Amino acid sequence: MLAWSLSCYPQAILNVRRRSTVGANPSLPTINALGFFAYFISTTSMYFSPLIRDQYAARNPASPVPTVRANDVAFAGHALILSFVLLSTFSTSIWGFDQGRIENGWRVGKGIVGVMLACVVGVASMVGLVLVKGRDGGRDPDSFAWIDVVSFPASVWLKLSNFEACGIVRPSPGYVVRDINMSSHPIITYVPIDTGRHLLVYAFGWVKLLITMVKYIPQVLTNYHRQSTEGWSIEQILLDLSGGVMSVMQLVIDSSLQADWSGLTNNTVKLGLGGLSCFFDLIFMTQHYILYRDTRAEREKEGEERHFLASDDEETALLRRIE
Repeated sequence: MLAWSLSCYPQAILNVRRRSTVGANPSLPTINALGFFAYFISTTSMYFSPLIRDQYAARNPASPVPTVRANDVAFAGHALILSFVLLSTFSTSIWGFDQGRIENGWRVGKGIVGVMLACVVGVASMVGLVLVKGRDGGRDPDSFAWIDVVSFPASVWLKLSNFEACGIVRPSPGYVVRDINMSSHPIITYVPIDTGRHLLVYAFGWVKLLITMVKYIPQVLTNYHRQSTEGWSIEQILLDLSGGVMSVMQLVIDSSLQADWSGLTNNTVKLGLGGLSCFFDLIFMTQHYILYRDTRAEREKEGEERHFLASDDEETALLRRIE
């Protein structure tokens, strides 16, 4: 998580040094702020809330302890703050940086705005379902519950392909395994599938995952249209890639120590965030180091030539004054 946390700094520092946001698409920090807010709610609830942790344990009897750690909570809070700091650099009223062709602040694409609105409506709908259809005010984990709002999808149900291998009879259509007592004669508890709940579960966690799926696309397209990555910090990508790899490794290590690999699949958000981050990071690295490398070199050369010409002009003017 240290690498992911550090990746929040390079773009903001670059914007401040250049006093410009040209080359960086404002859609990314805008939707990122919403994504990290959702991730902050998800991780803090899973780590601090006794109600949410009890509901998680009730739905995951084989692995009752969530794999959310203190460093996950610290990263979420830190990233949320830094995302707003980066977002502020696109505001002409706050920093007054050069926006290029964008005037009066930043302009966010309609597709990103649509995704953000869909996320807000989805979470609000889930809250409404918990309030209307949840039992005991959303405290009963076997109905619509608050864990469905703040957390992420858990693979609590056994895959059908594993039933015969465990010596367990497949459940009847419409039922799933709720609990297993693996003694000499396995005792299995079945409960009916609540289809609606399982299609709309764990809203805040899915919001962060959905945002990660789409947030990098505007910047990839911006680099493509400009045929350059100038103004886009590659350092943040290298740190982000390191963070994504280590995040997945942490999940693997935690699951192996618990001797229960369901902890890996239960933490779908963290696993998905790591995988998606690595995927887009590789795209950005390809753009920066391979596709647009010559363009960047040409612009750096032009900058050096302008610097030398300016120096020559200053030297000539100085000699004229001496004469």
